Amino acid sequence: MLYKAAIFDLDGTLINSLDDLANTANLVLQKYGFSTYETAAYKKMVGNGIHKLMERALPQGTEKKLIDKAFDEFLAFYAEHQFDYTAPYEGIREMLELLKKRQIKLAICTNKEEKAAQKIVERFFGRDYFFAISGDKPGFLPKPDPKKVLSIAAQMNLSPEEIIYVGDSDVDMKTGLNAKMLPVGVLWGFRSREELLANGAAILLEKPSEMLQKIQFK
Repeated sequence: MLYKAAIFDLDGTLINSLDDLANTANLVLQKYGFSTYETAAYKKMVGNGIHKLMERALPQGTEKKLIDKAFDEFLAFYAEHQFDYTAPYEGIREMLELLKKRQIKLAICTNKEEKAAQKIVERFFGRDYFFAISGDKPGFLPKPDPKKVLSIAAQMNLSPEEIIYVGDSDVDMKTGLNAKMLPVGVLWGFRSREELLANGAAILLEKPSEMLQKIQFK
């Protein structure tokens, strides 16, 4: 199969944002007097959107009203701190440039709040690489629901079978499978090889430069 497009997850796939996500969540926890976590602990909390992140970080049994408030405060803090330590992974820009030269259509589908995702992408990659940047927004369920990636496929005028979905977590592999796209797992992100394989990864990449070696594009 020759693939014509690649849709990417963002956090843990294109950018290493773990420090800023962890630090922001800890700021919210500190505000309410709750215990904070080491940065590494957040690797298993992220991936399903910020609301779910705060639900996981807050003490078990926390009322929804407080989770909702913590979510809003996270977004406010994150707007101030999302560029403290976040940066693209090594080799990402070079990989995107090679795909662009091959005229492969590129897009992003993330569970990050959409405006934050667009701001980060513009900061690090500009406006020229991505056909679409789809994030958390009203009217759509978070990944692994496939509707957002299928909407991007329709806008590209491509069938799902012509697209790869690239990510670093179980959520991403399930998203690819649910959308009938090729699920490609990256090993430089937040989750393990075992998790990616257990959730359907068809191909694993150890570094971005392997993208054009392991996947056949048009």
